[in-house]
Order: sequence, then C-alpha cells, then structure tokens
Amino acid sequence: MILLLVGLGIFFCCQWVPSGGSTVENYWLHGDTLLIRLSDGTGWEMEVYREGRGDIRYGRHPNNVLTFEQLGLHFDSLCRHLEGSHKKEKNKSFRPARVAYLVSDAKDEHTEILNNLELGKELFQIAFEAGLEGKGDLRAKRRMHKLFLTRPPFGKQ
Repeated sequence: MILLLVGLGIFFCCQWVPSGGSTVENYWLHGDTLLIRLSDGTGWEMEVYREGRGDIRYGRHPNNVLTFEQLGLHFDSLCRHLEGSHKKEKNKSFRPARVAYLVSDAKDEHTEILNNLELGKELFQIAFEAGLEGKGDLRAKRRMHKLFLTRPPFGKQ
C-alpha cells in the first residue's frame, strides 16, 4: 500500500507541463473563413465547411438533405471566386441569391447578394453530384434527385 501511494505521488509530481514556447497554433484564432453558405432564394441551400464536407438541402423538411464528405474544390479558392461574384448594388428580385461567410473571430455571418448565378448553379451541381455519390439513404437520394430535376436551384432557365 505504501508503494502504491509513493508511486502515485511521484506520478502526479512529475507530469509533463508544456513550456511557454510550445503553444499550438489554431486556425480558429486567425480570422479564417470556416463556413460558406449559399442560398438561391427559392429554397435551396448549400453549406460547405473548411474541411470540404457539407450538405445541400431544399426547404425546411429534415429529409430533403444530401450530405457529402468532400466537395472536390479547394476551400480558399472557392472563397476567392465567391468574393468576386457579388456586388454592393441593390437587387430587385424578391429573394435574391445570397452567399454568407462565417469567419472564426466574428459573432455573425457576413452575407452578400450573389450576382453570378452561373457560378451558383455550377456549385449546386457539384455539391449535388457529391451528395449522390456519398453515403446516405437511397430514398433520400431519390427524393432529392426528383426535387433537383423538377425544382432546380435558381429556377428553370
């Protein structure tokens, strides 16, 4: 019993403590974009996280969602392309397409109107195909495929 107490005392007294120079850098502290949310104004919404995973959904029903593990696009490049695709002018449509960014050191999302609808359509198509290839419920994939064909993002044109 005495040996056990002595052993525990030595164990707790000799634990490793990191020095001041061994701090871990964390990208959450540097103001990086963590999430991009793209909505078309007709009910479609896409979220892409920095890691590449995300989802595409239609409306508020919990079954109308496809998730993907990898979008296949470089996140920082996607941010740069989307940042150049919006303007500060007023849009006359009732619910304009929007792009929102969640930055690590901000409390709220930064939202802008997306004027480059072709880029938005292409991103939704890429996300939809990634969601169909990923793991998930076959019925949900069929339902989302039907919605994607009958009510495509940004409407039929």
